[in-house]
Amino acid sequence: KSDFLSRLHAKGGEFFESYFMTLIKKYIEKQDKKVIECYVTGGSEDGGIDGVIKTEDSLGFRETTMVQTKNRIEITSETDVRGFYGAVCAKRGTRGIYATTSDFHSGARKFLSSLDDCVGINGDRIFAMAAECGYGIKKHRDVLEIDTKLMPLLSETLSECGNVEVVNCDVLKL
Repeated sequence: KSDFLSRLHAKGGEFFESYFMTLIKKYIEKQDKKVIECYVTGGSEDGGIDGVIKTEDSLGFRETTMVQTKNRIEITSETDVRGFYGAVCAKRGTRGIYATTSDFHSGARKFLSSLDDCVGINGDRIFAMAAECGYGIKKHRDVLEIDTKLMPLLSETLSECGNVEVVNCDVLKL
């Protein structure tokens, strides 16, 4: 799990936005909801919303879920989550998903648990969703493996940089 999250973090914020939007689309479809539209908003003018998912259930009820993604090591604060929730309300989203590769501060968790229409998804849950959907993680003989086609090894990613040597998964030598 830690290797998967490290690779995800190393790929950067834009990759994580796209990765998570594809993952959440696959996850929602497994729950028998129809995804009408799913896209990354992108850019610095996105108003705190990184992605949008429009869904419809079997009765025809439609929802617009706003997504915020944070590819970070730092713990996500309650202030961050409150800011995102305000953006969801301002954009008239039906629901909100705040996804982070790290975790949530206890105050952020408490705030999220008080809401009926917004959830937080931490790195552990992202890993579990990826394993369940088979996106970024493959199951081979009952063992989970990272899909290196989607997330190549750090050494492969840095192979074009002549002045960088990967000593181990945590150390780079310049």
